[in-house]
Amino acid sequence: MKIESDKAVADIKLKVTLNAILARQIGEYVASMFSKDAIITPVDELLPDLFAEEKKENEEAKRKADLELYKAKMMDYADRHNSRRKKGEVK
Repeated sequence: MKIESDKAVADIKLKVTLNAILARQIGEYVASMFSKDAIITPVDELLPDLFAEEKKENEEAKRKADLELYKAKMMDYADRHNSRRKKGEVK
């Protein structure tokens, strides 16, 4: 009997939590129709534990993209510097 009531309480808590999140999202979307300053909270911020793995993967992908961009910028800088050096503009 206790197990069934614990499950029912957990189920009610889950439904209340999800309804509260849904109400917040609806409020944010309605606010965004009237104000450009309204911020819509991403779902992964509303339920961080649920999306922890995806967030970690996205951060890793962003880090790799940032590193590739940095490498490309450094190669471009080196090419421009070496080109100017060959022309005698840099000593």
